[in-house]
Amino acid sequence: MEDKLLRALFKASSCENADVIPSLLHAVTSAIPLKMCSFWKCNSLSDTVSIYAREKHNPATEQDFEYVHYLDGSLIGMLIGQCRSDGRKYVRIPDVSAVPYINRHKAPDRVRQLQLRELICIPIPHHDGRFKSTNIDGVLNLYPCENTVLGDPNIELLRDYISLSLSRSRLIAREELTRDIAAEYEKRASKDLASVLHPIIHRVLRKYMKYEGCSIFILDPFKNRLNLTQTTGISGKPPKSEVSYSLGEGLTGTVAATRGRLIIQDVKNMDEMTHFKNYEHKFTEETLHIGESFMAIPIMSPSHRSELLGVIRFTNRLNPMSDVVDRFSEEDFQLISHAMNLIALYMDYEQGEARRTAFAMQMAHEMLTPAMAIRGSARRLRLKAFTKFHPSQVTDYLDSILDHAELQIALNRSIEYVWAGRQGTSRASRYQVARLQLDIDILSKAKKLVIPIARDAHLTFDNIKFSGNFPALYLDKFAFEQVFFNLLTNAIKYRDYLDPAKFEVTIDCLGLAAHRLPPESEDKPTSNPDALIAQSRRGYVVRVQDCGMGVDEKEAAKIFNLGYRKKGMEKINVRGLGIGLSVAEKILGDFGCRIWVSGYRNPTVFSLFFPESLANEHYLTTDAWREPN
Repeated sequence: MEDKLLRALFKASSCENADVIPSLLHAVTSAIPLKMCSFWKCNSLSDTVSIYAREKHNPATEQDFEYVHYLDGSLIGMLIGQCRSDGRKYVRIPDVSAVPYINRHKAPDRVRQLQLRELICIPIPHHDGRFKSTNIDGVLNLYPCENTVLGDPNIELLRDYISLSLSRSRLIAREELTRDIAAEYEKRASKDLASVLHPIIHRVLRKYMKYEGCSIFILDPFKNRLNLTQTTGISGKPPKSEVSYSLGEGLTGTVAATRGRLIIQDVKNMDEMTHFKNYEHKFTEETLHIGESFMAIPIMSPSHRSELLGVIRFTNRLNPMSDVVDRFSEEDFQLISHAMNLIALYMDYEQGEARRTAFAMQMAHEMLTPAMAIRGSARRLRLKAFTKFHPSQVTDYLDSILDHAELQIALNRSIEYVWAGRQGTSRASRYQVARLQLDIDILSKAKKLVIPIARDAHLTFDNIKFSGNFPALYLDKFAFEQVFFNLLTNAIKYRDYLDPAKFEVTIDCLGLAAHRLPPESEDKPTSNPDALIAQSRRGYVVRVQDCGMGVDEKEAAKIFNLGYRKKGMEKINVRGLGIGLSVAEKILGDFGCRIWVSGYRNPTVFSLFFPESLANEHYLTTDAWREPN
């Protein structure tokens, strides 16, 4: 029997790679008299098993448990446990219809219908180093006919041959997938990226992994948002231009912000402590079944591994033998990651120039106002260079030039702080700390920086007022000027345009005390339960108040995301990169400070907490301050 089995397995291995598992199983039944046999793939991420091939029996597709079920409480789970605890390579059960086996079998009626008795359960080991989370690739279940003797040599042959065949199949799948994607790019001619991605997500990827829905979002460097580039379909069929996410918004934005994968076994029953509660209200793929299993993977630049290009996400993994909703596995993730690495090469090449152009255009847009003001003041001085005019005019012109130059420097510093935080450098290398009086050394300078912006908006910058006793703290002067410059700039941008007289900004300080702070993460994913609990800490609270447009309570957590801008701002021509509050939050976080919205409208209040530890320079000597973060 052993020679016959080996010949049958060897012949089966020459089939198409996609058919290797069914072909091997057919070879087994041709060489060994069996009542039934099946191969189940193990998914260590979901603790489930999924049927990948079955011989001598085809159950109805509406019986979901016949295609995927959890290991816990199942017969397969029990037998795998026995192999692991006893160190055995397989388990032989004389009578599967007996207790306790029949009680754990997912299809006891089939056991009786086919008169199944002996069961040989053979766990198939992994021979692939990428899958460190489990040492079992799948399970081969054999139900021999009466008087069929299957000895250890045959069982070990099956075990090793199938294990090596599965590893080989994964390698071939990667090679074939690479060729298929490359072929689509070779056929592209003058097509844009979205047109090339259409056959890839509709046809190519589905050859290697069955799923119902897929979408690819590309990061827009102009607005720092993820825009829908290609999809198999979005529920409600919204215009593609309306489907986007800010970094950190929803599950897709979270993947973009964290640069980490996200695999969810059941979106309907997510753990609310670790995922966004409002996912069901965001954009979802159009699927035949209700959205259940979910996988999202960041697409990273191959030339700059910390740089995000986009996100690909999938909804509802399907079982290979039916349209039953299955679970995404580590193997799925590895395969799609391989595909995305190749796609990223093309994207990186094509979008590199687009990203640089978009960034340059937006920066030019931001710098235009101060640059034109500087030019205007210089021209007036030049025209009057040979005429007599009052010295105060010269002073005014020079002050205007100086103010706008300072504004331009401040705008540049916003960009510097965005990139400095991405370089993985230490805080000690990024900041120059000195003892500073918060109101005199920082707030007054930030107020002066926004004078040109207030003047251009026909506002009285004297309506920016300070009150209270501000502390002296060890801070970086330029960094904290940037924090308050961004807050004041937003107060001007988002003022009440219908009533300019209402423009007034008040910055006050609550003295040293134990202040009750809101939870660190009320609407963001976190695995730290302490982040969801309000805390009391000693320090100072500075409040920045204005009576402008206000903040929508639902957007309060999102406004600190990089690139997020208040909805509808384009209609009133409010310029900006959408990075100011993100920069402010990053700088404050580097110094152990906090910022949150404590008032949404009339007044809008941003509260900033400064810990008591900043009152001395001891924190500058700690390892945490010197280590990269």
